[in-house]
Amino acid sequence: MSKLMRRKILLLASVLLISGTTLLAGPELLVISSGGASRPAVVRVDAQTGNILQRYAAEQENVCGVAVDAAGEIFLSGNTLGLGEIARVGAPVATPALSHPAFTMPGNLKIGPAGDIYVISAASINGAYRGQVLKFDRRTGALAGGFVGSENTGTTWTDLAFGPDGMLYVSDQTLGVMRFDPATGEFLGVFVPAGPDGPRAASALAFGPDGNLYVADRDASSVLRFNGQTGRFMDNFISSQTGGLKGPASLAFGSNHQLYVSSSENHSILRYDGRTGAFTGKVLSDNPNLPNPTHLVFASLP
Repeated sequence: MSKLMRRKILLLASVLLISGTTLLAGPELLVISSGGASRPAVVRVDAQTGNILQRYAAEQENVCGVAVDAAGEIFLSGNTLGLGEIARVGAPVATPALSHPAFTMPGNLKIGPAGDIYVISAASINGAYRGQVLKFDRRTGALAGGFVGSENTGTTWTDLAFGPDGMLYVSDQTLGVMRFDPATGEFLGVFVPAGPDGPRAASALAFGPDGNLYVADRDASSVLRFNGQTGRFMDNFISSQTGGLKGPASLAFGSNHQLYVSSSENHSILRYDGRTGAFTGKVLSDNPNLPNPTHLVFASLP
């Protein structure tokens, strides 16, 4: 880089600093840590070294999911005394923000294309629990809609993700991956069925930079890849127990062409080549400062 170019970059940085513009840093890895001797927390982790950069304590008894909006604000889902709530995360603790009597047994959450918050919950129907997705208006905190699963669409939902087509994909540990219209809740069909060319127990899902769908199979301790447009099986992207993977609970693609997977049964975060599935190393393993890592998300934070 020339001296002239370096001077231009430094000048631009100075102008932005003086003007008070908030810059978002490059994507960082956020990890949910629950259980163990320490209280539940959301932790910022250096995805290359595994070093803990910052820890946000959570007031909730159990933390189940994490998401970050376009402005870099962190939200988590959890429960206290049996009631679900979505909290805004900030130093030193996460403060409750959104809740509703219908919000029980929370799961993971995602920020929708319009900025609303979608979260997995449970609904009690005729004495039986079924999966449901609730939609909260981020600006007002009001419950803005949602839909409940059935025997045909799944009753044990484990994760959710928005696809490149703007539709909402929900993994069910028995049936596979379901597809819904997030605006109406209309069921659009089984996108990836469980079975010989599908997951035994879908525990997490994520769309990759290539537009394809990656599904973690908790029972097989593997990650499968499917065509992001058709749902057709492509390959066993991460074979069973590669790199020590046991009970995958969450998937997250980093900006360095790497796929990060939380391995729940041995309290680890493992890293794989996001193009080939080859194991590239452990980010964390049995770290006493980060017990039971579960959900992962990459986000640009202030």
